[in-house]
Amino acid sequence: MQIRLLIDNLETLHAPFSVSPVLTGADELQSMIVMSYRSPMSPSADGNQATVRQMLREVLVSREDPEGFFAKCVSVLGHQETRTQFLSIIKPLSTANTRLYSVLSSLYQEYFSQVSEIDWAANIRKSWDISEDGAHARLEAFLHDGVYRYEKESGRADAPNTSCLSPYLHVGQLSPRWLLWDAKGARCRPPKFQRKLAWRDLAYWQLTLFPDLPWESLRPPYKALRWSTDRSHLKAWQKGKTGYPLVDAAMRQLWLTGWMNNYMRHVVASFLIAYLHLPWQEGYRWFQDTLVDADVAIDAMMWQNGGMCGLDHWNFVMHPVDAAMTCDPYGSYVREWCPELADLPDELIHKPWKCPASMLRRTGVVLGQTYPERIVTDLEERRSKSLQDVALVRKQFPQYVDKRSGCDLVPLPKRLVSEALGLSHWDGVVLTEEKQFLLPVITRMEFKHQLEDPDADAASNPYNAVLKGYVSRKRDETIAFLNERDFTASVMYEGAQRQERLEKDYRRMEGLHPSPSPRRRVRRTPTAKDKFSIVPSGAVASMR
Repeated sequence: MQIRLLIDNLETLHAPFSVSPVLTGADELQSMIVMSYRSPMSPSADGNQATVRQMLREVLVSREDPEGFFAKCVSVLGHQETRTQFLSIIKPLSTANTRLYSVLSSLYQEYFSQVSEIDWAANIRKSWDISEDGAHARLEAFLHDGVYRYEKESGRADAPNTSCLSPYLHVGQLSPRWLLWDAKGARCRPPKFQRKLAWRDLAYWQLTLFPDLPWESLRPPYKALRWSTDRSHLKAWQKGKTGYPLVDAAMRQLWLTGWMNNYMRHVVASFLIAYLHLPWQEGYRWFQDTLVDADVAIDAMMWQNGGMCGLDHWNFVMHPVDAAMTCDPYGSYVREWCPELADLPDELIHKPWKCPASMLRRTGVVLGQTYPERIVTDLEERRSKSLQDVALVRKQFPQYVDKRSGCDLVPLPKRLVSEALGLSHWDGVVLTEEKQFLLPVITRMEFKHQLEDPDADAASNPYNAVLKGYVSRKRDETIAFLNERDFTASVMYEGAQRQERLEKDYRRMEGLHPSPSPRRRVRRTPTAKDKFSIVPSGAVASMR
């Protein structure tokens, strides 16, 4: 009732607001006031300022008031969004009506001064021992355990197979040389771990050569890519509400702990760029805001590579569903960060939209309510569109495509060219902007092939870069070894049997006595549980 009276008074005052309801669901608050600048306030309204102020005060007495204006904003937008967005909403009043602007600003400050501050870093402090002792403890734990699984199992999100040392490297509590020395001194020396330290230096080298690395694409044609401007998709990605459990789990872990492993960073980056068609700069900015190991050089280099415009193309794209077979085959990671899906079976937890309605009812999952619907559904179509956009810009800028190899050409910075040619400012040689030195760089094979047929879809591209997940590389290698061993044993057994048959036939043809069967010959005891002694009819086969 108070909100209705407030709206009526604002309308009679010709206030510079338009009031429009926004429905938020039957079980939530039914509407909120959305204020936007419309027209200057009438001078005759000055006499009613006290009335408006008093009414606002009445509806802002406490946060629990269901009719309260800011309480509605908090319930719909969230506490932090209300803090940051409300002042921008009323900002036009600062010039149109300074009095009303000051009233609303003071009420805003008064309301939030009554609300206790949210400790957004509480979960981060629980997740990290932010001290030098904590850094060395993590290092010791990694060198005694995780290092032995790092080379082949570091992509697993459901197991602690990574070092988690990047935050300590970033803030200087661990030295990269110290870490490299300790890694070399360990009994297991995974080359992959040492390469990561080399990539760190590579990122710093790139940033010194390309100061615009965090916001400008290094490959000129890719600056013309057509990116999506759908902010709702970006918000869903940031908040972990995309409808794809693996992506959502990673983004929620990032928000709550400030970290995710490298494989999951690839997964969420591929989803943002290849499937949502959002610019890589948005991902870079979000990582800079949320990662405890946020590093300008490393993040910029990796997002450029993921955004298809860095010096080194990722020649792979992570599928938001299939990638789960590699990093979370049993759904443990998703169950930890998306508890609303915890009761779904392993084979469907990464694709709840394929669950039967009866299963969703039993597990209490309501798509669109307890867990969000997918923000995009046709992944193949969106992936094909991404490939076609890349082919289009490469075709528009043929001067940056090497005709012989099909690779992209990147203009080298003048500093690097001068150093390569052994020039200095004392030599009197000036490299003008017109004199560009172009260097061929690694380019995805699928991009080269797509240039021949820009309108082809991703499925028809023989170099499709989308990775198909596997449960475990170690498991695959073990199975391959066992298969090879069993095959060898089978061949040897068949060879021995064939030799026995030949000898038996020879003795029969020559009229010789059959060779005596060897004593103490090992015989298998047929049992119903022995799958190797069960014939197709279901009866137990005799080994005699």
